[in-house]
Amino acid sequence: MKKKLGFAALVLFIGIIAGVGYLAGIPGLSKVDETSLGKPLAVVREIRSQVRHKYPGDFFWRTAADGQKLYNGSEVFVGEKSAALLHFSGNRRARLSENTLLRISEDSGDRNNLILALNDGAFNLRSFPNDNTGIILRVDQAGLRIGPGSKYDLYVKKKEHALGLAMAAGQASIEGVEDKQLLTHGESVIVRSRSSGTNNSADGRAQETSKVELYIDQTIDPSIKLLQPAEKQMIYKNETNQAFLWESGPAERQTLEYSTHPDFYHIDGELDVTGQKTTPIPVAKLLGDVFWRVVSYKEGVPHFSTNSYFKVANLQKTKLSEPRLTFIERGKWQLDVSVVNSAPDSRYEFQVSRTERYQDLYDAFVGPSPFRSLIDQSGDFYLRVRRLYGNDLVSDWSDAIKVQIRNPLTAPELKVTSQNEKAGGVVAAQLAWHGEEAAEHFLLRTSFNSDMRDSKINRLPKSKTVFEINEYLTKPYYISLQTESKEGEVSPSSNIITLHPSATALKNLAASSAAAKAAELQAQKAAAAAEEERKNALTAISPEDNLVAYIGKPVRFEWSGSAPSLEFSTVPKFTQDIEKVNTAGRSFCGSNPKKGRRALLASDCRQWQTRRRPKDHRRRPL
Repeated sequence: MKKKLGFAALVLFIGIIAGVGYLAGIPGLSKVDETSLGKPLAVVREIRSQVRHKYPGDFFWRTAADGQKLYNGSEVFVGEKSAALLHFSGNRRARLSENTLLRISEDSGDRNNLILALNDGAFNLRSFPNDNTGIILRVDQAGLRIGPGSKYDLYVKKKEHALGLAMAAGQASIEGVEDKQLLTHGESVIVRSRSSGTNNSADGRAQETSKVELYIDQTIDPSIKLLQPAEKQMIYKNETNQAFLWESGPAERQTLEYSTHPDFYHIDGELDVTGQKTTPIPVAKLLGDVFWRVVSYKEGVPHFSTNSYFKVANLQKTKLSEPRLTFIERGKWQLDVSVVNSAPDSRYEFQVSRTERYQDLYDAFVGPSPFRSLIDQSGDFYLRVRRLYGNDLVSDWSDAIKVQIRNPLTAPELKVTSQNEKAGGVVAAQLAWHGEEAAEHFLLRTSFNSDMRDSKINRLPKSKTVFEINEYLTKPYYISLQTESKEGEVSPSSNIITLHPSATALKNLAASSAAAKAAELQAQKAAAAAEEERKNALTAISPEDNLVAYIGKPVRFEWSGSAPSLEFSTVPKFTQDIEKVNTAGRSFCGSNPKKGRRALLASDCRQWQTRRRPKDHRRRPL
């Protein structure tokens, strides 16, 4: 610090002397004809506070103005709490830090190389692919060459007989350093010369040499890891509890930089976070795209983390509606949830997890709202959602919602708390059970079948856990219970309670059974008598009723059953003119017909008539 103050005082003193000399008309301090200095190598821009320069051959410093051109051999000095930006050809730029002294010159051996000799201080060198000029950085009498055609942001700091290099972005090829040909993003090294001696020319300046004897003296790696906000995360203006979070090794000094430019051309904010691992995000000051990085300083040389990107928006945080559970079947539920005020044609990422940290996802979905999931497990589930924007941007996760899936209903236990016999043989029993929390109704089933077929169902409210039965039973009575939830789930059946008839009912049942057996025996006897009567019944078989027969043609009478006689008569009621034939033990009989006669068996009367045959001897009915 004393060295810097002394150097600044010396420069100020020389400036004062130069001013006096200029007013006195001393040669070399008057206005310079720049046309005689050749091609400009750089232009000074964005001057802040004290910035001075020297033309080639000047002894005294001049105050630099915006647009000041620098030529081969020019020097520029940036004082305390000051800054300046140098513009080179090919859009290459160097931002000079405070207390920086830099000399610019062309390489006498190759005009396509530009030499930057840093005497003190530091600068950021930003280059682009369209630049075809190489850069030589002086380290004592040696030179480190950075090849053209690369896009990078390189921080350069002067150290005693060494240069500290830190690649903030991009990468660049380097020449003249042992065992190092490429410097990439995040790398920080200290380059030294093997010979720290100085060879001065006649004019007192260090001689330029093409011989390179440089090596990497130290590699700085604080291992910076950016954690929050996550890459491409969306942060909302109305959330004030957002914070930067990172991990890193020990450092002498540490800063956090954020910018709206991906190349950090303009740094919107720089926070001193030495010894910290987190700091609040100034959300109120930010909007849109924000890039941030952490810079750790060790031995004065910075080490840049990778750049991370997040977006600040005025949008409201994504919010989930109240989840809806629909019972599918035992142990299976359908979960439906949607985003509150979801945007048309928007895409969301839904997650369902068994843990609050979402280490193991149970289900996930990317697409429009709403979201549906089939859950076949019981326990606690956690839901969250975030919105997916274009360019791979995402919002922050919504507040988690906890959903509890209950266990499937279990079979209740049915007990008989009391049982006795009332008047008339009625069985009185009281049943009791314990209800589950998820119960909405109880289904009490009663049946006279042990397998509960054709059971009668009594639907009882969940508040009722006692039931009384008063029944006159003549046979076993079976009772079971099931629990029903409000979603419609029915539990397995409980144990089966069996109630038996009372002693009075059994006595009455025995008496009724004896009477029934007597009635059944009487009915069997009546049936046997009827069967016997049926077997002995007299039934005419032939001839047919109202048969017309002819005289002289025998007719065969046939019957079934017992018929002691066969009678013939000429009148329907057999009141006169009766002819009787003995047929005992027979079932048929033949007879010649007589005119107008009728035949009679015991329970059947069949009539037939006869006529004389016509002359043609043919039979024909009347």
